[in-house]
Amino acid sequence: MRGKLDVPGQLKLATLEEATKITQRLHGLVERMAAAAHRLESISSYSQQVRRAGAPLVTLLKPQFGMVSDHVAQMMVIAGRTGSDQVRVRALREGVGQLKMQLEVSASRTREVHKVEEDEETKTPEDSA
Repeated sequence: MRGKLDVPGQLKLATLEEATKITQRLHGLVERMAAAAHRLESISSYSQQVRRAGAPLVTLLKPQFGMVSDHVAQMMVIAGRTGSDQVRVRALREGVGQLKMQLEVSASRTREVHKVEEDEETKTPEDSA
């Protein structure tokens, strides 16, 4: 049986779940950007979309997960840079992978830190059987 979480833990997990949804959208944009770069098309519109998709993620994560938020902000800077499209796409792909990993680690750490153990008094006789 999974342990229950206290209220701050539940709020943090809700934030991380929302961040995961936005990250999936960001990942899709980066992959479309990579496909356009592979076809030697302009990726400037994708760069703009990545920056727009990342802004709400930074705002969402900043209060509780500042370092993860800073990573997203760094990805937005990379998306806005000029230079080789291939280098930019590679950096964004690596950034998305790192972001997904950081979100998973944050979620498992939150579950670990905010776990509430059941007291002996709150257990019913059926639980001990």
